[in-house]
Amino acid sequence: MKYLLILALLLTHLPSMAGKQEQELALIGEGNATYLLFRVYKAKLYAPPDTPQERLLDIEVPKRLTLEYKIAISREDIEKAAWQILQRQHPEDVLETLRPAVDRLHQAMQSVEPGQRYTLDYRRDGQLTLYFNDAVVAQFQDPVLAQVYFGIWLAHPPLSDRLRAQLTGTL
Repeated sequence: MKYLLILALLLTHLPSMAGKQEQELALIGEGNATYLLFRVYKAKLYAPPDTPQERLLDIEVPKRLTLEYKIAISREDIEKAAWQILQRQHPEDVLETLRPAVDRLHQAMQSVEPGQRYTLDYRRDGQLTLYFNDAVVAQFQDPVLAQVYFGIWLAHPPLSDRLRAQLTGTL
């Protein structure tokens, strides 16, 4: 009985802890990813208010990126596109080190239909959570994976210079 009471107390405090994380984050910017004139997804980036653009990828900075898809895309195409950007951003020896973690993240993904969304949420404690339509599909205690994967949109060269500028509020 004592354990049930403790569990009940913990569960009643979980929403307020999650809410605290959300209160720390504000919409920094939003934009559309396009491919051959098609809107692929709408992206929104959240971070603590007044975070300088050059610090958005810092391991200490919590952040959230949501991608709401406008067209259907297979999981394989999502993975292929991510690896193309990562190969532009990192040398092969670095990619080989990152490959197991990135592969685990990709394995947690699935194909998307219009209106569905992925959310990457990174907390100060180093936890990276992948959501699909608000359901947790994977969690990692890996700040480097978070930094590298958010870098697809925020590092140089990004997926799209225009989208990066929209997300970081510099456009």
